[in-house]
Amino acid sequence: MSGHEIRTIKNKKKIENSTLELLQTFQSKITIQQIADHSKISHVSIYNYYGSKEELIKQTILNDTKKQLKNMEELMSLSDITFIDVMNHMLRLKLNSMKMMDSWIFDLILKSEEITQLNLEGNKLFSKLIEFGKMSGSISKNVPTPTIIEYTELIQVAYTQLQFDEEKTKQFFELYFYGLKGE
Repeated sequence: MSGHEIRTIKNKKKIENSTLELLQTFQSKITIQQIADHSKISHVSIYNYYGSKEELIKQTILNDTKKQLKNMEELMSLSDITFIDVMNHMLRLKLNSMKMMDSWIFDLILKSEEITQLNLEGNKLFSKLIEFGKMSGSISKNVPTPTIIEYTELIQVAYTQLQFDEEKTKQFFELYFYGLKGE
């Protein structure tokens, strides 16, 4: 690998890390100039690497999602991990992801073929997690796994229409996992 290729990889990593950080505050209102200032990479280089703000956000979310899926697979492969441990880790990741989402970004993601494919992989992993939860007695065996996945997707779509509020998000997760009875 040449010096130029190594530098490009490092620059893209800095740009995407900056994008992830800034998305949590600005969501779709983020600008290439803000990303350039934060990453200390020129806006011209950012456009050369990605072509547009939309492509940058899409690639950033795609690469971050790949990394999260890999981390979840590794976590679930640990022999001493409990379902609750995995869910707590997943919830922290989800909270961070939800801070970045508004309806514009959610639509951008839905239109991306690559992210759609990655979400299918994520659903397979989530199915394994649900089965793990059923085996450990943390999830009812009476509800089919595909129904749980569809229910989760419905909540995600609805949630993108709300203004992000971390405390309310935690309350929604409480409802999701324990229902109205809180059990």
